[in-house]
Parts: sequence; C-alpha cells; structure tokens
Amino acid sequence: MKVIILAVVLFWIVLAFSGCAIVKINIGTNEKFGLDQQAADFSEDAIASSKEAIRVKPDLSDTHYNLGVLHQKLGQYQDAVASYKEAIRIKPDLAEAHYNLGTTYYKLGQYQNVIVSSKEAIRIKPDFANAYLNLGLAYRKSGLYDKAIASYQKSILVKPDSALAHNNLGVVYQMLDRHQEAIAEYKEALRINPNFSLARKNLNKLHKKIT
Repeated sequence: MKVIILAVVLFWIVLAFSGCAIVKINIGTNEKFGLDQQAADFSEDAIASSKEAIRVKPDLSDTHYNLGVLHQKLGQYQDAVASYKEAIRIKPDLAEAHYNLGTTYYKLGQYQNVIVSSKEAIRIKPDFANAYLNLGLAYRKSGLYDKAIASYQKSILVKPDSALAHNNLGVVYQMLDRHQEAIAEYKEALRINPNFSLARKNLNKLHKKIT
C-alpha cells in the first residue's frame, strides 16, 4: 500500500511541474457520486498527493482544479469551491473551473452563484453546451422559466444531440402546461438515446396526465 501511495504522490508531483490537467469532469443534473470504498480510499490518497503537489508548486491552476474535482466527487463541496476559486484566481479564463464551480454551487443549493459561474464559463467558452445546461437548471430552480427555456435552447443549438438538454427543456415546458412541446422534447430525447429512462418516464407520466 505504501508503494502505491508513493507512486501516486510522485505522479501528482510530476503533474504539477508539467502543468497538465488529468481530469475534466462535467457534473450535470443527473450525475450521481456513487463511489465504492476502494475508489473513495484512492480519492483520499489522491487528495493528499494533490496537496503535496500544491505545497511543492502552489501556482499551477490545473493542480488546484484537479483537487477541486476530487473534493467534488467525494461530496466535499465547500473544499471543492475553495479549490476551484484558487484555480480561477491563478487562471481566470479556465472555463472548466467556472463550470465545475457552478455544479458545486448547485449541489449546495446556491442557484444565483450557479448562474454567475455558468455565465462566466460561457463568456470564456461560448460553445460550452453543458454550461448552458447548468444555467438552465439554475434558472428553473429560481422560477425563471423563460430564461431556463432560452438556456436549454442554446445548449441544443450548440449540441443538438444532447438528450439531456431536450429532456430538461421538456420538463420546463411541462411545468408551464405547454404539453405538446414537452412531448416533442421528450420524444426527441428518446430518439437520440432510446435507453434514456428519465425521458421515457417523463413522457409516460405526461401522457397519463393529459389522457
């Protein structure tokens, strides 16, 4: 076990000096963090290794970013926020850090902060489809349904084959009793991904409601 941990430490120290990023995650609406114990133990080891890499070379944004990813995957959201903010302080135009900061704020129920972080990610990277998804989620949770619709539509414009974006747009349409538009979006989500159980469930429930 000591050999494994040492290898992980050395790996992350090399990473710190190279400036390379290992992990870029897109944690969206329906993403779950289900780690088994072995994976959780490895993540804790990786966190310790990341902190050692930061001690050796504290000014690399990717190392702080990757530490944020690890904290986020373990549900340590306040620590993730701190790491992403430090990555952004070092490299303000790191779109993925703004995006993941937004997803972390979503987990904390801080929807206004999700909006701010998602908009910043989009400013830096205008074709960031998942950032539009997060923006739509935050607007929906805030009761700003027209803005949620616009955000999902922009996500679809950038990435037309996003089953999740079509499903989420359908949810907002359904909330507004725009049932035929909702059905069309659920069907499109299922055309893209026939195994998308959430879209199928939403479609079936809506059919039962209006028949």
